[in-house]
Amino acid sequence: MDVLARLIAQQLAEAWKQPVLVDNRGGGGGTIGANAVAKAAPDGYAFLLTTSSLAVGPALYRKLPYDALKDFAPVTQISVVLMALVVNSQVPATSVGDLIALAKSQPGRLNVASSGMGAPSHFAASAMTRPLLPPSAPVPR
Repeated sequence: MDVLARLIAQQLAEAWKQPVLVDNRGGGGGTIGANAVAKAAPDGYAFLLTTSSLAVGPALYRKLPYDALKDFAPVTQISVVLMALVVNSQVPATSVGDLIALAKSQPGRLNVASSGMGAPSHFAASAMTRPLLPPSAPVPR
């Protein structure tokens, strides 16, 4: 998101003939940056570039310092994010099928990383791991 924000800021600065500052406030699954924009003066000078994490935050966090529905107004979708699944080169899996078979043969031994709770990569990882759980297992939250 930071690279995309900086590319957009450059284009906006050229179009508006004034500087556009990118203030990257990462962390908390996007809640830190979202809170900064929610609390900013409503003068049109602060805007948020975010992923779907803003929409899912209320379902993931019991208490947010902002109301995702009331404190923000959508402007536009600017990108579609493609993701890639990669593993350490020492992991003996060269396909998704191999990785699933490996995970099934060693329950609880493999780890997954994402860019944060509620981020698209978090949901992708969750969607991949759900089929590995027995039908009676609770869904991870």
